[in-house]
Amino acid sequence: MNATLFVTALRQRFTSPIRLVLVAAVFAFPLMFMLFFPQIGLHAIQSGTLYAFLLGAGLIGQETSSGVMQLLFARPVRRWEYVTSRWLAIAAAIAGLVAAQIALASLILLARGAAPDLADVLFSFGDQVLPALATLSVLVLFSSLISGIGDVAAIILSFISGQVLQAMGQFTRHESVTRAGQEIIRFVAPQISLEAVHGLDSVPWFEWVSYLSTISLCLAVAVLLINAREISYASE
Repeated sequence: MNATLFVTALRQRFTSPIRLVLVAAVFAFPLMFMLFFPQIGLHAIQSGTLYAFLLGAGLIGQETSSGVMQLLFARPVRRWEYVTSRWLAIAAAIAGLVAAQIALASLILLARGAAPDLADVLFSFGDQVLPALATLSVLVLFSSLISGIGDVAAIILSFISGQVLQAMGQFTRHESVTRAGQEIIRFVAPQISLEAVHGLDSVPWFEWVSYLSTISLCLAVAVLLINAREISYASE
C-alpha cells in the first residue's frame, strides 16, 4: 500500500461538498430514527453499502476523465499499488463510518435502557462492512472500465438485466437463463450474512468463497485493466 495514495484518496473523497452532505445524511438519519423507535435496535443501521456507493463512485473513472491519472503515472507509481491503495482507503473510510454510527446507536440504546450486547454490536458491524467491501470492489472494477461515475450506472443496469433474465427464465422455465440472471445479481450485488455463524449453524462455505472470489477477482481485473491502459502524455 502507498500511504500517500491512501491519504490522497481520503482527502479527495471527503473534500467534495456533495459527498459530504450525502454521507452526513446517511449517517444521521438512522440515528434520528432510533431516537424515536429504539425498539428496532441496531437493525436500523443499514448504511454500509450506501457508503460504498457514495465514496466509491468514480474512484478510478474520475481520475481518468480529469487527467489526474496521466500526471500520476508520469511519476514512479506502480499501477497495482494505485488500485489497491485507493480501494483500501475507501474500505477504511466505510469501516470507520459504520463503527462510529454503531457506537452512537449503541449509546442511544443505552440511554433508552435497551443496550445491545457486544456480540450484537460486532455482528452488526460485520453485516454492514462485509457487503460494502464487496460492492466497493465491483465499483472499482467498473470504474477502471468507465470514465466519470458511469460505474454506478453500469452496476444498476447490470442488476436490472439480471432481474430481467431471472424473470424470463422463470417465465419460460429455462433454468440456465434463471441461473444466468442470478449469477449477474450475485456478482453486482454481493451479499454475505453472518446469521449462520451467529446462530452457531454450519458455516456457509459457498457464500464465503463466492464473496472472497468477487473481491479478489474484481481487484485483480481492475489492476490488469489499468496496466493495459494506454495513457497519453502528449498534452501534459
